Amino acid sequence: MICDAATTPRPSRAAGDSAVAGFYLSKIVALLVLPPGSAILLILLGLCLLRRFRRFALSVMAFGLLLLYASSTPLVAKALLPLWL
Repeated sequence: MICDAATTPRPSRAAGDSAVAGFYLSKIVALLVLPPGSAILLILLGLCLLRRFRRFALSVMAFGLLLLYASSTPLVAKALLPLWL
């Protein structure tokens, strides 16, 4: 017997797979959007733009560093804590 790709049944994808993928995707997006992930992304974006748009890149990196510093202070950290829980 010859197996033909058109006639062989494909295994069905379980509904739980997409739910697990959605869960992981939402956690990754939250890590990138909330500080310190967003500050690190801004610093990396500034590094990427540094050769072409020097002044803009430096201001983006400075804002990223300021955001990183501000998110490490106790006042901002306590305000952001309910977002993680």
